[in-house]
Amino acid sequence: MGGLAMLARCLFIALLVLFLGPRSLLAADQSTPRTILVLDASGSMWGQIDGKSKIEIARKSMGSLVSGWNPNIHLGLIAYGHRRKGDCQDIETVLPVGPVNAKTFSAKVNGLMPKGKTPLGAAVRMAAEQLKFTEAKATVILVSDGLETCNVDPCKLSGELEAKGIDFTVHVIGFDIKKEEQAQLQCIADNTGGMFILAKNASGLHDALEAVEKVVEQKVVVAEPKPKPQPVVEPGVRLVAVLSDKGPEVEKGLGWRITEPKPNQDGSYKSITYTSNAKPVLKLASGTYRVHVKTGDASAETIIEVDASKAVEHRLNLNAGYLKLAAFLKEGGSRVDKGLGWRITEPKANFEGAYKNVSYQSSAVPLFILPQGTYRVLVKTGDASAVTQVEVKAAEATEQAVILNAGYLKMAAFLKEGGSRVDKGLVWRITEPKANLEGAYKNVSYQSSAVPLFILPQGTYRVLVKTGDASAVTQVDVKADEITEQAVPLNAGYLKLAAFNKEGGKRYGSGLGWRITEPKPNLDGTYKNVSYQSSAVPLFILPEGSYRVYVKIGNASTAVQVEVKADEATEQPVFLNAGSVKLVAEDAKSGQQMTSGLGWWVKEPKADLEGKRKDVAYSSSATPIFTLPEGTYYLFVKSGTIQTETEFQVQAGDEKEIKVLVGSK
Repeated sequence: MGGLAMLARCLFIALLVLFLGPRSLLAADQSTPRTILVLDASGSMWGQIDGKSKIEIARKSMGSLVSGWNPNIHLGLIAYGHRRKGDCQDIETVLPVGPVNAKTFSAKVNGLMPKGKTPLGAAVRMAAEQLKFTEAKATVILVSDGLETCNVDPCKLSGELEAKGIDFTVHVIGFDIKKEEQAQLQCIADNTGGMFILAKNASGLHDALEAVEKVVEQKVVVAEPKPKPQPVVEPGVRLVAVLSDKGPEVEKGLGWRITEPKPNQDGSYKSITYTSNAKPVLKLASGTYRVHVKTGDASAETIIEVDASKAVEHRLNLNAGYLKLAAFLKEGGSRVDKGLGWRITEPKANFEGAYKNVSYQSSAVPLFILPQGTYRVLVKTGDASAVTQVEVKAAEATEQAVILNAGYLKMAAFLKEGGSRVDKGLVWRITEPKANLEGAYKNVSYQSSAVPLFILPQGTYRVLVKTGDASAVTQVDVKADEITEQAVPLNAGYLKLAAFNKEGGKRYGSGLGWRITEPKPNLDGTYKNVSYQSSAVPLFILPEGSYRVYVKIGNASTAVQVEVKADEATEQPVFLNAGSVKLVAEDAKSGQQMTSGLGWWVKEPKADLEGKRKDVAYSSSATPIFTLPEGTYYLFVKSGTIQTETEFQVQAGDEKEIKVLVGSK
């Protein structure tokens, strides 16, 4: 019995190990930080920046990113728009989430060939689901050069994902995007507590990816090494980073890289190992090493000698401090909590007047880690910006409020005072209030929305709004930390036109040219142009007043006078009193239709004193169609040495065919 009891106990222990083992492995996998990079590979990525396609720039930047990626963070890759044109389902998991192999990752990115649409909302959703965002922390990095093109509202979607997720974050990099397209992408980041960074070129994309990588690394919590059960200190190299020679020690957000001591020919160092532990203890073979540590934008490095049989500690002095910033509309006023861009630069400009970038963030209250020294801080929101200088001291936290001295300007345009608001087709231009010596106004800002909201420095501005051929100008005063609302009356109305061959006749559907002019001619008999369209039924937006409408189709034309009233729609039919004639030539001898080598001259029926007739129209086609005012015309048709002359009649509303025997007398 004793043997059977022992056997049963052993089996129970074995089963318990089998049962617990996979669970412990699963728990380890879930505790590993997981991130997915969503890359825009739509057709627009073939666009050029400084002579290189955006996809080429992205490939190089991605390669640089993964070459230094923290091995303690698993990374996956999703791409969209790279396999099929016009397909909103073209989203692919290129690499599942797992440890990063830089060579494999770069090869996958280099194999993407932009083709199709931009289903970025569905791609972000796929990334969230693969990261099991409702069960664990999930981070997505989105790189896109444009807006959603597949009928998904990414702003709304990101809010829904944030509400369902445990700790769901999307960091967004807008690569070479237009100013008016920024809001949609920024909304994704704002809704999920992520960063929103604009990258205009190759260096901008590299810096943006590096900034996002820092934030992802700073949020990684890595367990400290467990204390040794024995008081005996084992051999190894313990590394500690301090903010100054007197401390304190840095407890998080560090990246330690051990390399060979001497650089390669290109100045880079061959990596040996990397860790993001706050105070790592490394087992290194005896020899000489270069140790590089980085946190935020501060770093330090040193050369160490290692004896593998000894325990030694090396302390690296970052000589750095913290800088916390906030922007306010005025001194003691409202804090700006979104739409900010913070740029830290060196304090002095170079010979070209540019400032060398040090760091960038887009959060409301950014926290920078910087080497001790003096810095220039530039903050921008809308069209307002401010610059200040700050001193960062080692081992100290500096807090700096930046005053924008700016306010909001909300605009709306109306067809007349107290009339209908114009909700589309508007262009708003904000300029300085006074013209320069050439009569031009210096631009300050531009928007094309119906009710634009500008953020502007306090001051006086000239506002120009335009829709169609109507425009208005006004001056406004913007006050710091106030919202100024300004209605602009255009004193304009609509004019809708249509052309008919005769009164009660057929409306022309194509081939028209409409010209709106001032009602009275100049001294030379010409009319000053106001507007032009070539559509069948044009709709003009014009300032209130009288106008001359001139319409032409073929060789028929007419002019009428119209009145446009503010906030009214005037519809005006125009009657050309004309007809259309199709001419067909037949050989008088063979009776066959002639299809080439023809010249058709339509002339006035009466000759002048010299026996010449005034030309009306000409065509060299086989069967020309002439649109002519009602009347009698003289026709001369020629083919080689054969010619024929005849007269024909056109009546208003005609759509007829006339056969001409060429070679007959």
